[in-house]
Amino acid sequence: MNKKCFLSFILLISFFWGRSQNVTKAVFHLSDNEVKSVEIVEAGIIFVVDSKGNLVTFNTAAGGEYEYFEPDFGSREAKVKSIGNVKIDYWMNDTSGSRDGKVKTIGNMKIDYWTSDLLSGKNGKVKSIGNLNVDYWNSELLSSEQGKIKSIGNINFDYWIGESFTGKEGKVKSIGNVTIDYFTSDLLSSNYGRIKSINGNTASIYAVRD
Repeated sequence: MNKKCFLSFILLISFFWGRSQNVTKAVFHLSDNEVKSVEIVEAGIIFVVDSKGNLVTFNTAAGGEYEYFEPDFGSREAKVKSIGNVKIDYWMNDTSGSRDGKVKTIGNMKIDYWTSDLLSGKNGKVKSIGNLNVDYWNSELLSSEQGKIKSIGNINFDYWIGESFTGKEGKVKSIGNVTIDYFTSDLLSSNYGRIKSINGNTASIYAVRD
């Protein structure tokens, strides 16, 4: 029996965040030609945002003992209250209805979310982490890039559109100055639609076979 293998690409990009000009590391996980998650590291705090704009997990580089909100009759019940000396709090009684129960602060860093954006598809997605802004494509409702990550800080994302007959439609075209292309010439080939080349900051790209 043949075991199907998938390639996951981890793209490491350093960029400047905010007025402090501290170098921040962002790790982009690509699998099946989609951005599955983005790991952002800043000031000793690690955030992971998925392709839908959800903050899926967080941690601290220093680690430490976990403490939880308990008892708490609000939307913080049983959620992480602190990791070591780092305090964590959550949005409560949010009038928009799209932030309730989501992480609001980790240490001194504030996390905010898009509100009143139902038609754009951004509602409830991560809008900012500290001074780092996050945006999503919403210009074309029927476009294959609709709702996907458009930018994280000064790193822009682009996707292949108008490529329905090439196997590239909706796939990641570029992240920052890194461009990605795909096999398109042979529809019957097992390589059709798979990553063909990655150009740009290739020294910081690593391939992992699962």
